[in-house]
Amino acid sequence: MKKKLKRYGPRALKSGLFYSAGLILGTGLAAFLFSVVTLERIADLNETARLLIGVILAFVIAGLGGAVGGLTGGFSLPRPDQNRSRWGYAWRSAISMGIPFGLSLYPVLLVFSLLAFFNADAPSRIAAVALMIIGVIFGTW
Repeated sequence: MKKKLKRYGPRALKSGLFYSAGLILGTGLAAFLFSVVTLERIADLNETARLLIGVILAFVIAGLGGAVGGLTGGFSLPRPDQNRSRWGYAWRSAISMGIPFGLSLYPVLLVFSLLAFFNADAPSRIAAVALMIIGVIFGTW
């Protein structure tokens, strides 16, 4: 057991640190894009179209943040197959991290829309508790 830990421990630590740094970078990029991107161009559309475009745009931006994290972590993975380049692992990792990262927004939107629908003047503590519960659920998977 100690031999395996000595052999694979540094590799696992390196990959974990790269994935963590990539997700921090990707989350920062997503937060920056959320603050910069505005929907002024679609202000003339009806309310349903604006809502749909906004939700799709939120999914794409959050997925892009997850993809940056996956891409960064994928480069650090050890290659058992030396015939394949690091790009193969990196882009597959970007896809496998980006899609769930973006899809995790939909339960958050569902909870907030239900809170707003049933209690229009809900205090911010309810929103914080809802985000905490969602974080616990998605953090344990």
